[in-house]
Amino acid sequence: MENAKKLPLRIAFISLALTIATHLYLSLMHFGLKTGSAGGQSICSISDKFNCEAVAMSPYAELFGAPLALWALFFSLLIFFTLIGFATSKDARLYRWTVTLATVAVAASIVMASISLTKMATFCLFCIFAYILSVITLICLWITNQNAKFITTADIRGLFVNKWLSAGFVAVPILTFLVNDMNLREFKNATRSIKLSSIQEWSDNPIRDFSEFVGIKLGPENARFKIIEFADFLCPHCMHAASMLSGFALAHPDVQLTFYPFPLDSQCNPVVQMSDGGLRCTLAKLTLCADKHGKGWDIYHWAFKHFADKDVLTVSNASKEFALNEAELHTCIDSIELAKGISVNGNKAKEYGVQGTPTIFVNGKILPGGNLLIVLEALYNSL
Repeated sequence: MENAKKLPLRIAFISLALTIATHLYLSLMHFGLKTGSAGGQSICSISDKFNCEAVAMSPYAELFGAPLALWALFFSLLIFFTLIGFATSKDARLYRWTVTLATVAVAASIVMASISLTKMATFCLFCIFAYILSVITLICLWITNQNAKFITTADIRGLFVNKWLSAGFVAVPILTFLVNDMNLREFKNATRSIKLSSIQEWSDNPIRDFSEFVGIKLGPENARFKIIEFADFLCPHCMHAASMLSGFALAHPDVQLTFYPFPLDSQCNPVVQMSDGGLRCTLAKLTLCADKHGKGWDIYHWAFKHFADKDVLTVSNASKEFALNEAELHTCIDSIELAKGISVNGNKAKEYGVQGTPTIFVNGKILPGGNLLIVLEALYNSL
């Protein structure tokens, strides 16, 4: 009987440890997106439907200015240490507190899952994993002990006597705000003036016409906030911005993202002086050709994902991975029409003030610093 009780308790510990690790990863991803230091697309962003970055940039991803993942991280740690206290002391009060806290975690998971289902078109796989773990934890705790499950009035009064438990409750919000501030304070201070000047400069810039450009679009045509990205697939800054921009568009149903290739290679872009072999041009054309088959954004993310491994970035590999006809792709890539389109992108972009990549426009106006989430969010919230 004793071993039968120990097994679910051990599973609860493992489940909580995995929960903590999951929320730690999601918190770090959130801060990476906020500061622009994210190293490309996260491992839990596999499609437009299942995209962790998009969920992390949604209006529901923060509570009082701190990421929900960080709140969940410290709340899970509180449950973990409360469970340690029960396992070592067999104190029934600590058991009841552990079960109650775990129940709150499940309730929060149900609320967040409901928001994902009803308010968003995108899901976070790691979040779903954390929701499942919270249920597993509660079930294991529930069958560990047959006594009263939830806290009593006496337990609540005793909270003020038990200094360790009361300190844990106080520590959750304090640590959440402290860690959030530590991660973002320096960045916010450094970018505060950039944010204000970027929005002011954007406001003063002229509206440009992009009807002649060739690119791919994500989001509704009637969007109130239209982002345009000029980027090159072998540009490191573009790689960092890519997942943030597409995630931002997916997280906001009133946002459209348009990608216009601006390869930094004279073989296809007349405003560039040097060439490094033509791979940049091939990737730009490959994206446009794949978009005719509904695979443009798949190629976009695939190219940036393999940014550091140029041997992978071939038409042959792309055709195999995304079930595209390689011969048709080559015909499209070699077409004169597509070459003219890329050339127009280069000439008109230079005329509009594009001097490098990535360059971001919003609602037809160039937005300095638009590759930073904090700038993009500030402009979005101001309109």
